[in-house]
Amino acid sequence: MEFGRWARTFFNKTQTRYWTGLWESFQDIALLSKEKKMQETAKVNPQAFETARKSQLLDKNSLARMAGVSSLTITRLETGKPVLLKNIKKVMTALGYTVDDKDRFFM
Repeated sequence: MEFGRWARTFFNKTQTRYWTGLWESFQDIALLSKEKKMQETAKVNPQAFETARKSQLLDKNSLARMAGVSSLTITRLETGKPVLLKNIKKVMTALGYTVDDKDRFFM
């Protein structure tokens, strides 16, 4: 086998192993990140958030702007889907509640 052909074969195999290893590393990082986010979520009482928002005559978009989160986050809170704790805290603060009121919002 001539050197050029050997070199191409060698480098192709090496690059394939490198990119495969790199891809597996990215997948591991993504999985760890997803697991970490799932640990940072909490079960909330959806009716409590909706009641608190409506008692202050706020719509979802207004509350989202006040809290600095997306309106999708407010929808997720009010339907009982997982939301990051930091976002729950932002919404509670925007509604005028403190951490001491956590029993009202968390299950």
